[in-house]
Amino acid sequence: MSSKFYVDHVIEASKKIKARQDTILKKDGTMTKVRRHHMSHEDQLKFKEMAKDQGRFVSPYRIGGGYWGIVETLSQLGENQEHEFGAFWDKFIEVMSCDELPKKHNQNPWQLFSSRPRRAESGKSVIEKIHQNVRVLQRLGGTNPYGMKLAQLNACIDVLGTVEKNRIRLRTAIPYGAEIVPLKETSRACPTTCSIISGFSVPTGNESGTSMSSMLKAVETAIDESTVEIQEDSKIPSILSD
Repeated sequence: MSSKFYVDHVIEASKKIKARQDTILKKDGTMTKVRRHHMSHEDQLKFKEMAKDQGRFVSPYRIGGGYWGIVETLSQLGENQEHEFGAFWDKFIEVMSCDELPKKHNQNPWQLFSSRPRRAESGKSVIEKIHQNVRVLQRLGGTNPYGMKLAQLNACIDVLGTVEKNRIRLRTAIPYGAEIVPLKETSRACPTTCSIISGFSVPTGNESGTSMSSMLKAVETAIDESTVEIQEDSKIPSILSD
């Protein structure tokens, strides 16, 4: 039976996509390959160096993508500071409209994101989609923990305030080994059920049979979320060490 926790699929996810087996059970009952939601130890060090060079947190997601844009926007606005959604929104459009970003079909990332067809069943506006993507980046549990790369870089995203008037914060420099629990003040009905260890690293190779229980804690229903930052040198704990 397929496990519903990413920790049980992390070795498979470390393989190249073509080498992965179908280990994830989809809602329709079919199986599919696990997506890779963690970064290698080498990539952790790379983003760490980039942060030192730029003097601020560097988003570990695909450049020009929506998740990248959210983290990049919060980094440019100021880490560890609360930002009203209105200010965040204006900056997000500016960041995604940058002329230096890669274009597709002669459109910049903002034009592509804002013009993308939305699912008829959800009917979400562009602003609603951004709110949803922010919540997705807080997720640490299940088989798709999109916030895991942020946690590996000692960071997470907090959503504060109310649904009508919320603030967003990129919380960085979370101490190594501390439990990361993203704050979700606007989602009190869905409290965090999963936490993750700040700054953990996944070694390359097939270390089967090793203990990974330190990676996730309180893994119950696991409907969670997180952020990202970069810390001191290469002292990054491994989730695959006993």
